[in-house]
Amino acid sequence: MSLVEFDIWDFGLGGDPPADVRERTSGLHHLQQYLSTRQPMLLDSAINHYESAQKLILENEKKRLECAHNLGYAYLLRYYEHEEREDHTRAIDYLSQACNEMGNDPFYEMHGLETLGLTYWALFDCSGATDYTDLAVGCFERAISLTSDDTPTKAKMLDDMAGRYANLFQWEKKREYAEKAVACLRKANMLTQESQPEKPGRLYRLGEAFKLLDDGMEHHPDIIEYTEQAISLTPNDDPNKVQCLLNLSQWCTLQAEELHIWEYTDKAIGYLNLAIALMPEDDSRRAKCMLAIGLIYKLRFERQGSHKQLEDSIYWYRQAASIVTGVGPDIAVVYTHIGSAYRDLFESCGSEEHLGNIVHYYEKALSSTPEGDFQMPQRLIDLGSAKAWLCYQTGQQAQLEQSFKFVEKAASLISHDHKKDPLIHAELLEGMGSAYNNMLFNQSGTVEHVKKAVGYLELAVKLTPPTHARRTRRLSNLASSYGSLYRRLGQWRHLKKALSYLEEATCASPGSHFEQAIKMRNLSDTYYELFACAGVLKYLDKSISYGEEAVRLTLEDSPERVTVLISLGRSYLRLSDCLREPRTAHTGLKYLEQALLLTPEEDTRKIELLQEFGDMYRLLYRQTAELNYLDKARSYIGHATSLALDSGLEKAELLYTLGIINILSFQNSNTTQSSIEAVECLERALSLLPQDSPLRPSLLKSLGEIYMLKFLRHGTQEHAETSMDFIEQAIESTQEDHPQRPFFMYLLGGILLSVSTKYPSKDRIEKALRLSKSAALSNAGELGIRLSAASQWSRVSKALGLCPLEAHSYAMKLLPRIVWLGTPASSRYNSIKSDIRNAVSAATSAALLARRSDLAIEWLEQGRCFIWNQRLQLRTPVDDLRVLYPELAEELESISSSLNNTSTSRLDESDFIYTRQSLHEAAQTHRRLAERREEIIEIVRGLANFEDFLQEPTISKLLGRVRDGTVVILTVNDLRCIALIIQASTQRVSHLHLQSLDHEHIEKARVNLETHFRVRGSRHPVWSREEEMRTELESLLGMLWYDAVKPILTHLDFTEILPAEELPHITWCTTGPFSFLPIHAAGDYSTAEAILSNFAVSSYIPNLTGSSISSQPNDSIFSGILAVGHVSAVRGSGALPCAKSELDQIRTQFASLECTVLQDEEACVDSVLKLMAEKAGSISLAMPPKIQWIPSRAPFSYTMKT
Repeated sequence: MSLVEFDIWDFGLGGDPPADVRERTSGLHHLQQYLSTRQPMLLDSAINHYESAQKLILENEKKRLECAHNLGYAYLLRYYEHEEREDHTRAIDYLSQACNEMGNDPFYEMHGLETLGLTYWALFDCSGATDYTDLAVGCFERAISLTSDDTPTKAKMLDDMAGRYANLFQWEKKREYAEKAVACLRKANMLTQESQPEKPGRLYRLGEAFKLLDDGMEHHPDIIEYTEQAISLTPNDDPNKVQCLLNLSQWCTLQAEELHIWEYTDKAIGYLNLAIALMPEDDSRRAKCMLAIGLIYKLRFERQGSHKQLEDSIYWYRQAASIVTGVGPDIAVVYTHIGSAYRDLFESCGSEEHLGNIVHYYEKALSSTPEGDFQMPQRLIDLGSAKAWLCYQTGQQAQLEQSFKFVEKAASLISHDHKKDPLIHAELLEGMGSAYNNMLFNQSGTVEHVKKAVGYLELAVKLTPPTHARRTRRLSNLASSYGSLYRRLGQWRHLKKALSYLEEATCASPGSHFEQAIKMRNLSDTYYELFACAGVLKYLDKSISYGEEAVRLTLEDSPERVTVLISLGRSYLRLSDCLREPRTAHTGLKYLEQALLLTPEEDTRKIELLQEFGDMYRLLYRQTAELNYLDKARSYIGHATSLALDSGLEKAELLYTLGIINILSFQNSNTTQSSIEAVECLERALSLLPQDSPLRPSLLKSLGEIYMLKFLRHGTQEHAETSMDFIEQAIESTQEDHPQRPFFMYLLGGILLSVSTKYPSKDRIEKALRLSKSAALSNAGELGIRLSAASQWSRVSKALGLCPLEAHSYAMKLLPRIVWLGTPASSRYNSIKSDIRNAVSAATSAALLARRSDLAIEWLEQGRCFIWNQRLQLRTPVDDLRVLYPELAEELESISSSLNNTSTSRLDESDFIYTRQSLHEAAQTHRRLAERREEIIEIVRGLANFEDFLQEPTISKLLGRVRDGTVVILTVNDLRCIALIIQASTQRVSHLHLQSLDHEHIEKARVNLETHFRVRGSRHPVWSREEEMRTELESLLGMLWYDAVKPILTHLDFTEILPAEELPHITWCTTGPFSFLPIHAAGDYSTAEAILSNFAVSSYIPNLTGSSISSQPNDSIFSGILAVGHVSAVRGSGALPCAKSELDQIRTQFASLECTVLQDEEACVDSVLKLMAEKAGSISLAMPPKIQWIPSRAPFSYTMKT
């Protein structure tokens, strides 16, 4: 803004100037003097002179323009002096008149518009009415547009206008004003040379203008760039440079924190160091700069986890402390930061030296905090937590007592008025909650403390807005408190709460890689505890998935890497235990070994790591029975026990584990020393545990086990009574839904039975019955334990003369859940080889003894081929379902196909190089498919007319499959050999006890037959009739005739030799070792009256479920023989012995029929399937022994009749 002056004189040389000129000259002179001296009387005089001149000028437009403009300007200045509205109104009037007088002269119009704009702006400042801003902005924008870029004042006009736009943005919050401010400053900087002194200021203001636009992180780089340019052009002696450096360091830190671009923290530290160098020694800002550098290093530690960052942080905090004088809140803040940094260092590596520094600096912070200071509660909390850790490390009880005192005093100082300063209250409540949970509870074990922690942290979360930066941390701390509550009380609902808060924390903010890794580790640990509580495999899968992600996100040199490796190794340990796969345990060992390499000897996590190694080797011993694994387990657990303090939960847990190892050693070696050490360890562990510890029931159970072993070894009744007493206590200390309760009841039931054998007591046996039944029927506990309990229930029932069918029925219901599709077929087979075979055998025998042959057949069908039936189900068409519910049918078929392909896969680690999927991920996918399949089946069974969808067939349906003829099911167990007979004519089941046969007899016959078919690794065709085989084969076939077949024929009244076309039809369904014996060839070949084929036509079926039995001829045309043979080595597979001679003899034997032969390269599945599709009739397979799987193009040797 400037004055307007015209050199227009209306008089000649030597004459007096006209009156208007004198008045205008005086007015201009007084106005200029006012601008120099700010004396109000000069302003009044200038107005008087210009008003007089205004009256004297009648025609000259330029003179009138000068008077109007300068009068308006003068009134505006007087308005600024006195804020009289009349002055402002006159200023507008005169300035408007001046604008009207300017005509087409852009120079004078620009000046007039600028002054008029200032006048309107002044009115806006006074009244706040935005109508005046529109008028002002219009004037300013018009003035700028009339000014060419080469005008020296254009850059200043743009600079000033940017300031006005910034003010308008602050007033109205319209983004367009911020954008216009940036545009004006961009143009102003373009018009300003770097050599001009205004350039640094304008660059700095441009950076500040970008802050107005920055509602995210988009313009942070612009802010930093222009501020850096401004600082580079600013001389070091400029008093504003230090503040610019401080501001720039803040923006660089914010950029690093939000975008995790850590190069910006290097910049921030550099700018702060430069600011410190420019400050005088007595500048109070020096300490704040040093503190800021320390905070930046602390931030880098929190996001990257490097110890070096913490050490640098402590150095700068100490530098700040060295120049802060006196006692007060400033020095208390510095001491608190130093103590907190040492706390983080201690939590990472556990050095006692760091713990001493924590206490020292927190004490100094507390003593420097004035009474009544709002930070006093937090100072007390910090010191109380440090004292608790000191007690834990040194065992000094006095430290714990002081800890309680400080924390309780802090609680008394916290106001209950949370509406006032809610964020400050949330901060204090978080500190209280963490103190009660992480420190006091872990040391004292008092439930009240952890409940207080939960209460404080829940309120802290409630007071924290959803978008607040600290909310994620507070949710994690709250989850930790609920986890502590679960570990203390063992209640499932607390663990579910912990999980829900953790998942909310994970969704709230992704954070840095380091923060994400911590979240993934916490989720992994929580899902591990959920699995330990519920035994649900999907929880363990999630634990491993989150654990592997935590390992991936954690830097190699991060101290947290040890912790996540330990957690992941522990999860693989439990997975191996569930699946009974040693390979999975070795995967866990791999992670633990990595952790061991990263763990210093003095690290407090060394104990946990050694404990996991011990548990891993203990598991491997259980899976392999190799004694060296047990020795390794004892070594690791013993080492960990020696490192633990002599009091506390950790010591008790280690002693408990060492006691279990000694029990295993006693079972294996029967050495008295092992039993003595087991009792000592367990009793000492028991003395260290509080009464309500979740570990207590298991410990009591183990004490009961060792005393029971002593009873079994020595037969002392005292040992038996002590054993039963401990198990009783274990049961009493668990709730109904405790996962270990069924095992405790089953164990006590077994002990009662064992004691009753030596010291008979009906009361004990009846109690054993109640316990076994309760354990079997429980909804909690492992399925394998409940199956064992059901078996024990049936045995006790028989001992008491009761019917055991209820127990067997429940056991049969458990079997499909144990042999679950979600586990690999190899694991399912390993898990059922003995337990399930025995359960099915016992159930079938019990049904037969109860004269329930129908029930015996049902259970035999269900139990004799679980895995095969499961695979058949996967291939079962769903045509009826597809008609009404096509989407369900399609999804079920897709999942079933995937399960069928993966359940018997033999992939190893190398196969997954190409699929980028780990073995665990593949197994996890398989289990999830199985879970989804079960969900779909349950949905379908809830639909009308699909109630029996994929259900095991009932006896009525099984009998319906026998349309004519007779089916004979041969089964043998340890007690007897039974023939179950179904005749289509009666649709009833009868059974025949083959008294001359038993399991040992049949098994021996099977072995002898296999031996005769294998001589020095070769295979002989059955019709070669070598002399050395004849006698034993005839003996075997005779045994089958006299001991098995003849009694069955007599029972069926098939005693007459009939013409071939009139012979009755027997379909044999063989089980166990019977499946390997040639029942159809049974006979004493010395007489025609003792050969089965003379009395009946024989055929075989694998089971009733998948077969339809009929003796009627097939309507399809018999078309010939298909023979497939692998007669030489092809594609890496060895030749089948004698295959060539067999194929030649087939050609000879069936020369009168069409005979198709496929061999070697042609002997593959595709070719056979093609010919099978072209031929009609039934198919008979003669398979080589021990064929496990056949790829789609692998050669093979079968003989097929079509």
